Amino acid sequence: MTAAVLMIAHTSAPLPGRLEAAARANGLVPRVVRPMLGDRLPSGDDGYAGTVVLGGPQSAYDVARHPYLADEIGFLSAAHRAGVPVLGICLGAQLLAAALGGQAVPGDAGLECGFIDVLPSRPEGADAAGRHFSFHTDTFRLPDGAALLASTDKYPQAWRLGNSLALQFHPEFDRADVESVLDIETEKLTRSGADVKLLRKQNAEETRASLDGTRVLGRWMRHRVPGSGPPR
Repeated sequence: MTAAVLMIAHTSAPLPGRLEAAARANGLVPRVVRPMLGDRLPSGDDGYAGTVVLGGPQSAYDVARHPYLADEIGFLSAAHRAGVPVLGICLGAQLLAAALGGQAVPGDAGLECGFIDVLPSRPEGADAAGRHFSFHTDTFRLPDGAALLASTDKYPQAWRLGNSLALQFHPEFDRADVESVLDIETEKLTRSGADVKLLRKQNAEETRASLDGTRVLGRWMRHRVPGSGPPR
């Protein structure tokens, strides 16, 4: 029986291309829910082999404005306690921090947007290190017992606690996904002082991020998600 991975999305856009491709390449079926559109989160006995909680424009600490985020935080806490592998990306990393006793907070170093070099903070952080696309102003405070895996000079970028892995950057974005973000957020980025034209040029020319993003996602699936492997 093919293992299914739950994908919790925070926009109405299709799944990021690299994430869906990685799931299929590792014999996993992605099942998408969008609580922001009223989708129900599964119950604890629905049998997902893992959970990926994705990014979005929301702030993880703004549950008064986005009450479904409180449900997601509770869901992630229960999944972690049950030993289900959880991967939190960007907003998902901040929600995961809140779920496990840490905190999601506004970042004090401002906007981090573009292709960044994520550096390991300890040897096992090499799995998350590499060249990745980033777009955020919020960040997280690590839960007690979590191991910081990787950082940039601006922000912590990856941490692990048990079977839960949090990534502030976007390994799941392929070139089309980055272009879509730049299209949607041009006004916001310009107000923040970002050079959108330069970001588009970097996206068109970047090659390493594809390899590094695929490696990060594939390694998490192969080593953490039960039932993953080459498609049958």
